[in-house]
Amino acid sequence: MEFWRKEISGTVTTQEKSCVAAARLSYFDMANNFFYVYALKDPRTSPALPFYIGKGAGSRAFDHLVTPDTTRKYVRIKEILESGARPMVDILVEDLTEIQALRLEAELIAAFGTED
Repeated sequence: MEFWRKEISGTVTTQEKSCVAAARLSYFDMANNFFYVYALKDPRTSPALPFYIGKGAGSRAFDHLVTPDTTRKYVRIKEILESGARPMVDILVEDLTEIQALRLEAELIAAFGTED
């Protein structure tokens, strides 16, 4: 309550303004935690190893299975499907901001590599 009295009277310090801005940003980030990081895995290997790691929202992780393209990733998906198996889609981490998802995606690609 004290802060709001100061804000109205115009005596708010720069530090107090920064704290409020940080709190608002944290709230904004929490409201936008709808990203996730996923892996496409080849079930023909044991254990099933990831051949693609990505970040997404909504149905992004599953879009690869129904939207053909010319990447090595899709060539691998096509090979798996032609063998009678289905690529595994594993949601690795959910409830992330876009920045968190991008960072984790990059770390996992660096750790596991990717074909495309």
